Amino acid sequence: MKKIILTMALASSLNVILTKPADAAKVIDQLQPNIDNNIALAIGGDSNSEQKLAQTMTIEVTGTLKGIFLPIDCANGRLRISINEVVAGEPGTLEYTAKQLRASRVSESITKFRYFALPGNLEIYAGDEYAVVLENRTGSCGISGSPEGDSYIGGGGFFDARPNAPGWISFEATESRFDLPFMLLIKTP
Repeated sequence: MKKIILTMALASSLNVILTKPADAAKVIDQLQPNIDNNIALAIGGDSNSEQKLAQTMTIEVTGTLKGIFLPIDCANGRLRISINEVVAGEPGTLEYTAKQLRASRVSESITKFRYFALPGNLEIYAGDEYAVVLENRTGSCGISGSPEGDSYIGGGGFFDARPNAPGWISFEATESRFDLPFMLLIKTP
């Protein structure tokens, strides 16, 4: 219960921060803001794993994508964050926008959210599905896990890692936590 109240306070404080007069049209549309500090999921790794993670989401408010908040930390390499299409409920290969950052720019605690502005002016529409894809081809990063169960009903978490065959596997098939923590920031018309 304490975690739910803290999460609501975080979302509320973000809303207050984002609704000052200059930013009156920026809102958090989709979110799974609960973090379980007892678990971290790997992104990247050595050539035996090369793990990628993704979270699909269903947009509720039409607007322009500005960025995403993630509880993520990198040890080395380059973190790549992309927004992709969703095909048959899974992350697709078509990228709408992407950002790459050196690990030294993403070296904070995975126990708190950090904002990542995304380039371009990607128009997103209520009812459409998108996926955030996280990868590090030259090093390793970690992201906090979410609580057990299905804490976000508008989509799901996925991973793609060796020694599995290439392709996305739903968290529901192998994990007790079905989503990644995230908050999507958009600018409304």
